Amino acid sequence: RNLIYKDERFELMALCWDKGQVSRIHNHADQMCWMTVPVGKLRGQNFRILEIEEANGFCKLQETDQFDLSDCLAAKVELEEPVHQILNLSEFDERAVSLHIYSKPFEKCLSYCRETDRFAEVSLYYTSVRGKLGSNIKL
Repeated sequence: RNLIYKDERFELMALCWDKGQVSRIHNHADQMCWMTVPVGKLRGQNFRILEIEEANGFCKLQETDQFDLSDCLAAKVELEEPVHQILNLSEFDERAVSLHIYSKPFEKCLSYCRETDRFAEVSLYYTSVRGKLGSNIKL
């Protein structure tokens, strides 16, 4: 997560993806998101929450639609069903860079694990801010 610009209304980030790398299943804390992929290709997988028990962190997810992202295919996260995962599938056989606009910026989101049917709030961090590597980041 490489921060390019941020103010109180939105933030712009570039994310770099190795071959076969995938994100956690996550939401965007009730914020809008638009994304595109100027380098490479990515796939998005959306999920529907079938059952959730917030008190104990239990959650059942169901895969819904998939979408591809490339230099001519953009996407937005739907607020009605915002849970998704981004994948750089091994079959794409290339690294990728994605650009994300979030409105408004957020520092935490929910992360979901289908293997354990659990979810939890996680803190987010930047790998770099305006081109400067974070102090605790080693590449």
